[in-house]
Amino acid sequence: MNGDILQQIQQMQFTDRSGAEALLLSFIRENFDFDVVAIELRPQAISLNSFNGFMTLRDGQRYFFKTHTESDTI
Repeated sequence: MNGDILQQIQQMQFTDRSGAEALLLSFIRENFDFDVVAIELRPQAISLNSFNGFMTLRDGQRYFFKTHTESDTI
């Protein structure tokens, strides 16, 4: 389930940031029509059920994102 993947990313950002970024990059490429080339997570201890960061598109544009995660949700 997508919600489980997002929760995994949220938890991994603190212990395996590069792994979490790779997983999120794959998730975005599979689910959204963005030409994303890089993901940068910004782990914050106060983010109990969320994660945020920046995604960089092939044309160089950079966008901030934030998502809240809970079981069985996207």
